[in-house]
Amino acid sequence: MNAEFITVTDPRWAECLAEMPHDFYHLPEYVAFAARHEGGTAAAFLAREGSQALLIPLLLRRVPDGLGGRSTWRDASSPYGYPSPLLSPTATAHRGCRLLHAFLRCSRDAEIISVFLRFHPLLSSPLAEFCEHGAVVRHGQTVWIDLNDDRQSLWRSTRENHRRGIAALRQKGFQARLDHHEDWPAFVAVYEATMERLHAESFYHFSETYFRDLCAALGARLHLCAILSPHNEVAAAGLFTAVNGIVQYHLGGTAEKYLPLAPSKLMFDHVRNWARDNGQSIFHLGGGVGGRDDSLFRFKAGFSRTTAEFHTCRLVVDHDHYGWLNSRFRQMQLATGQVNEEFFPLYRSTTCPRRMPPPPVEQTRPDHARH
Repeated sequence: MNAEFITVTDPRWAECLAEMPHDFYHLPEYVAFAARHEGGTAAAFLAREGSQALLIPLLLRRVPDGLGGRSTWRDASSPYGYPSPLLSPTATAHRGCRLLHAFLRCSRDAEIISVFLRFHPLLSSPLAEFCEHGAVVRHGQTVWIDLNDDRQSLWRSTRENHRRGIAALRQKGFQARLDHHEDWPAFVAVYEATMERLHAESFYHFSETYFRDLCAALGARLHLCAILSPHNEVAAAGLFTAVNGIVQYHLGGTAEKYLPLAPSKLMFDHVRNWARDNGQSIFHLGGGVGGRDDSLFRFKAGFSRTTAEFHTCRLVVDHDHYGWLNSRFRQMQLATGQVNEEFFPLYRSTTCPRRMPPPPVEQTRPDHARH
């Protein structure tokens, strides 16, 4: 067996992805982008035995300064999104366990103390194997659309009040368009205003550099959908990705003056039809804030009753040093009392950006939840 951590420039990363179902979160270009904006070093663990492989995209970070740990101690986490471990589809449970053991062994050798992983709701994940070595946590459901259905079936599966809203927007003269370069400045402005309005955490107040770097990383795999008002203003806009048959909703926002009309309904309908007509298989809308069954989840569920489960995994690689770091952290936080015992790793509970999905495209009214 060959097992090691590899860099984003290693050709074996792309070669491995060519053998497995994957999403844009697994691309070395995206992981390198995430490292620049989330911090850390972009890497992937790759283990191969015969024709079977395990690939885990990661961000590697030194443990926080000030805890007194060695400068060589690190931890690992998935980049933002759903960059779950990928295991060869034909791998047996026994082979999967062997490859996971290799990951734990290499992590110990690299002085990695803990690992936080985000699984992909729609891709096959070795949950059972990870359950044997760590805590797998269910966060809730996400909504997805099967694009193999015809347009009429997709429309019938849309909640009635969504259909009425989409029809009303079209009747008023709202239009959707995709990948118009001139819509980018308005999108960035609308997105930032949305985050301000929703009092989003600082992590989600992305700079223009973030969006430029994301475009550079994903290229033609990234798409901007804008909804134009009858006055040619951007009423709502969102970023979507299309990789390996999977279309993902990434980020979006709605201009405040158009909130009562919920123009993002037209945006999701337009992208759904575009994706289907262009041969994509799945449109993943995501879930509620933090995986909750909230107004955002119910809004998305208005486009499809099909859901999937979102899980994360917490792995402690070095139990002795993990316990020591947590003890040091608790002692240092006695004065402030800022210790979130549910956060993993605990010693990062005041230093790590949120790992849950961003706030909603728009705040939905209660009637949006009716069938």
